[in-house]
Amino acid sequence: MNKRNVRKGAFFAIFLILAGAGIHFAIASLVPEKPREISLADISSSIPDTGSFIAPSEIPEKRSEMSAPKDLAVESSMAFDLSTGSEIFSVDKNKRWPIASITKMMTSVIALENLKDDAEATMSENAIATEGSSGGMIKGDKYTVHDLITAMMVVSSNDAAVAISEMMPEGEFIKKMNEKAKALGMANTNYVEPTGLSSMNQSTMEDMSKLMIYAWVNHQELFVISSKTKGYIKEVSAKKKRELTNIDVLSSRSNFLGGKTGFTEEARQNLISVFSFDKRPVGIMIFGAEDRVVEADKMIKFIKDGNRSN
Repeated sequence: MNKRNVRKGAFFAIFLILAGAGIHFAIASLVPEKPREISLADISSSIPDTGSFIAPSEIPEKRSEMSAPKDLAVESSMAFDLSTGSEIFSVDKNKRWPIASITKMMTSVIALENLKDDAEATMSENAIATEGSSGGMIKGDKYTVHDLITAMMVVSSNDAAVAISEMMPEGEFIKKMNEKAKALGMANTNYVEPTGLSSMNQSTMEDMSKLMIYAWVNHQELFVISSKTKGYIKEVSAKKKRELTNIDVLSSRSNFLGGKTGFTEEARQNLISVFSFDKRPVGIMIFGAEDRVVEADKMIKFIKDGNRSN
C-alpha cells in the first residue's frame, strides 16, 4: 500500500470517530437526565427560617381537664362542654352523693321515652300526700304528661313525679330509671323513687354529666321548659290554665339554658345547669353546697377568665 492510500485511510478513521461523537452527543441531548435524589436535608435547607416553626416536642398536649377554682365550697362539682363532652374541670367527680330533686331529670327522660305527651294522669291520694311542693294540685285532678313534666322542671313538684310513675305498674318506672342509667354508663348511680326525697337516690358528677349530655341531645324540651321564669299547666277537667313561677333563680339570667335544682337536709343544695359561653353550651354542676348560686358564679367567672385566675 502506498503512502497516499495510508493517509486516506487515516483521514477516514478520524472522520468516523468525530461523526460517532456527534451522534452520541445528539442522542444524549434527547434523553432526559436521571433526576438527582433529594434528601430531607435539602428540603429543610430550602425553607426560609421565619422563626415561626414549632418542633413537635414543643407543641403542648391538649388537656381535657383543667384545675378547678380553689375556693369552691362544694362536695363535688364539674364544668364541661356539652357539645364535645370534654371536661373543663372537676372536683371529686366520682364521689357518690344524694342528688335530691335532680332525680327529676331522669324521671322526665323516662316519661318522655315511655309515655305519650298528651296521656292523662289522675292525681291519686298517694301522689298528693307526697312530701314537698305539689304545684297546687289536688286529688282527682287530671294533667297531661307534658304538664306534669313542666311542674317537675319548673317548681320541682314531687306530686307530679309520683303521679307520672303511677302511670306504670308498681316498680316498673323505677326499674326503667335504673335501666336507663345503666345504658348510659352511669355505673355509680341508683334510684329508689322518682322524686329525690330519698337519700338513697345517689349519683356522681361523672355519671350526671352523661345524663346531661344525653338529655341535651335527645330531649331539648326539658332545658327549654326549665330555662324560663314561668311555666304553664292546665287541669284537664276544668280546662283552667295556671301559671307556675320557676324556683330556680338562675332562670332570670339571659345566658341560662336550663337545668334542675335539688335540696334535702342530707344533700344540701345541688345543681345541674347549662349556660351559654360564646354560643357554646357549658354544663355547671354542683353537689353539697350551702349556696349553689354563689358557687356556680365562682365556676362561671373562672371559665370566663380562661381558667387562669388560680
